[in-house]
Amino acid sequence: MQSTAMGSSKLTVAEVSESLQRFGIADYIVFVASLLVCVVIGVYFGWKDWSVQRKRKHNIRRGSEALNYLVGGRKMKIFPVAMSLIASFISGIAVMGASTETYLHGTQFCYIFTAIILMA
Repeated sequence: MQSTAMGSSKLTVAEVSESLQRFGIADYIVFVASLLVCVVIGVYFGWKDWSVQRKRKHNIRRGSEALNYLVGGRKMKIFPVAMSLIASFISGIAVMGASTETYLHGTQFCYIFTAIILMA
C-alpha cells in the first residue's frame, strides 16, 4: 500500500470488498434503531385506528379506499403497471449500490439494468 500526502493509505479492491461484507457496531445500531422506529409508528397508528373504531361502535370495512388506490381501480393499462414494477424492482438502494458494484465487478454489472428493462 502506498501513502498519500494526507497520511492515509489507499485501499485495494479486495480490502474495500471485505470491509463492505461485515456489519460494525454502528451498522447494528442504525439497523435496530430503524426497526424500532417502524415498530413505534405501526403501534401508534394501530392504536389510533383501534380507538377511532371503538368510538364509532359499528364495523366499517377497513382499507377499501386504500385497496382501491393501490390497485388503481383495476382499470390501469399494462404500461403503467410495467413501469411501476420496474420502479419497485430498481429501488433507491439498488441505484445507490450500483456504482459500488460496478467498481468492484466491472462494467458488466450495467448489463443487469438493460436486462431488467427488457424483462418488463
